[in-house]
Amino acid sequence: MAEPARAPNEPRVLALAVRAAGQPEARFYRFGGSATGRLVDEDGRELVPNPWQAPLATLRWTSPFNPKRMHPVLHRVRPHEGTDYGAPSGTPVYAALEGGVSWVGPHGGHGNWVAIRHDNGVETGYAHLSRFAAA
Repeated sequence: MAEPARAPNEPRVLALAVRAAGQPEARFYRFGGSATGRLVDEDGRELVPNPWQAPLATLRWTSPFNPKRMHPVLHRVRPHEGTDYGAPSGTPVYAALEGGVSWVGPHGGHGNWVAIRHDNGVETGYAHLSRFAAA
């Protein structure tokens, strides 16, 4: 079962039934209608345990990763090496995974930028922010 999302062609999975050869059917459910919630089985176990979370409470995908994107301002092919989500100015942005802040401030074309280094060696960046919260 899926429900249409706010962005076209992006349904949210609300429930999932899986039947592998020779195995009983397994059912998984998403509670609270959250697009970022995790799927759990009848016993509350996660389908795929995952420490990552969405950076915004409500995701509105505005620009996907695309190595051959036509730049909207420069009108030439320039790679877009991230995924952009849109939200009204002032919407809180959360780290996708626990970590330590490695950069806060202006960052060229990214505008206001926060970078977070995670224990797994990955660094995530949050760009085009309207302002920074008080420390």
